[in-house]
Amino acid sequence: MMRRKLAVWATVSSAWFALMILPFAACTTVEPLHADCETPCGLLMERQPFEGWSCGDLIAAEARAVEVLDRATRGAAVPDARLQHSHACDAWAQVVVMPRAEEIWPDGARNVAGLAHCDRAPQLIEVTGRNRPTAGALAHELAHIAQGCWAGPVVDEGEDVAHANWKRAGVRAALAAFGG
Repeated sequence: MMRRKLAVWATVSSAWFALMILPFAACTTVEPLHADCETPCGLLMERQPFEGWSCGDLIAAEARAVEVLDRATRGAAVPDARLQHSHACDAWAQVVVMPRAEEIWPDGARNVAGLAHCDRAPQLIEVTGRNRPTAGALAHELAHIAQGCWAGPVVDEGEDVAHANWKRAGVRAALAAFGG
């Protein structure tokens, strides 16, 4: 008798839970992206929002970022394998690049020319549309995505937590070589 009461209670509880949760689950669905551009590593961009932001320009910027990050990080004092070609390229798959009209915009207490949103699905890079994608802001955000938006527990002198290992791992040198 007790087993049957528990079985009935479990069935009723499951049905109640489903009725309460399903409406909220429907609110969190993500619209599928209809990308006009997909790069070899899988970066996505919906349209050409600004002059100089063609699909070809984004593909060229991605190729240069892969090359420069890979070369600089391999020669670094403490190489970060996440920034090397195969891992970085895998990490960028299905990441949406969204150029913004602003040259810089506030993010908390600082002004930025780009942001990497690792906590979204799909992941998103917002970057100033005022510069060509070959400028450093895009490469900077690509480095964040490759590292999963976590640079490591030990913070280099002069860096903040978001860029913790960027000197040791060669990211700063790579961005300087990239032009940003």
